[in-house]
Amino acid sequence: RKQIELYNGIKKSKLAICIDDFRKLNKNQLLYAVSDLSKDEIKNLIQQRQKKAIGNQMQLRYISLFKNLWN
Repeated sequence: RKQIELYNGIKKSKLAICIDDFRKLNKNQLLYAVSDLSKDEIKNLIQQRQKKAIGNQMQLRYISLFKNLWN
C-alpha cells in the first residue's frame, strides 16, 4: 500500500517517468519511456522537479525536527 502511495505521488508530481505495473508492461511502453529519458528537455524537467521537491521536503523536515526538540 505504501509503495502504491509513493508511486502515485511521484507520478502526480512528475518526478519520474512512470510505467505502471511491470507485470503488465509491454515492449512499446518500455520503448516510449526509454525514448523520453533520452530527451534532454524531459530529463532536465524531471531533474528540476526532483530538486524542488526534495529541497522543499528537506526544509520541512528540518523545521519539524527543530519543533520536536521543544516538545
